[in-house]
Amino acid sequence: MAFWTGAGLLVDRSAHAGQVSFEAPPARYRADTSVKVLTKSPDAISAYCHAWGVQRPDAAGCYIPALNAIAVINPCDVPDAGFIGRLLCHETGHQLGWTADHPN
Repeated sequence: MAFWTGAGLLVDRSAHAGQVSFEAPPARYRADTSVKVLTKSPDAISAYCHAWGVQRPDAAGCYIPALNAIAVINPCDVPDAGFIGRLLCHETGHQLGWTADHPN
């Protein structure tokens, strides 16, 4: 299970003890950018990141320089993903074929 707080993403993974907390980077590392975002299920993200060289067994996301991509837990799988998470989930639905008139 993953959830968002004001300080960043906290992930409570039953397979691993404890929690992982992600803080925002210093201001000099925050800017508009262009990067591919890859989404993976909560059960798959750690192994996916590990396959690309991230050596943390509890990874909830990672940057993959070889792809200039960020891999993160699919925001549609995060019950309390906040505004950005809901927005990304919504737009991902369109990318996967959900039409603009929002049929069920």
